[in-house]
Amino acid sequence: MSFLLELLFRVLIELVFEFIGYFTGRVALPIISFGRARAEPLVGDGPFAWHGFKRAPDGTIVASMNATSLIGLLVWLAGIVAAVIWYMR
Repeated sequence: MSFLLELLFRVLIELVFEFIGYFTGRVALPIISFGRARAEPLVGDGPFAWHGFKRAPDGTIVASMNATSLIGLLVWLAGIVAAVIWYMR
């Protein structure tokens, strides 16, 4: 029973972080890159050759879902660190 609860908890946590990270990264990536990069749509475009990034035919850089999620979570981490620093001063 404990194994099933742990498995369910891990899956739920991973889904939450993936969705929060992906949708945050989907918004933040074009802003951070000044429109030169964008996120992969939810329906995948195909293989990514270079660490989760590839170049689209129009010249923009497309980030895979995993890379977009990581960028989104890093944006949240930077916001939390900034809030803690602001609160501590």
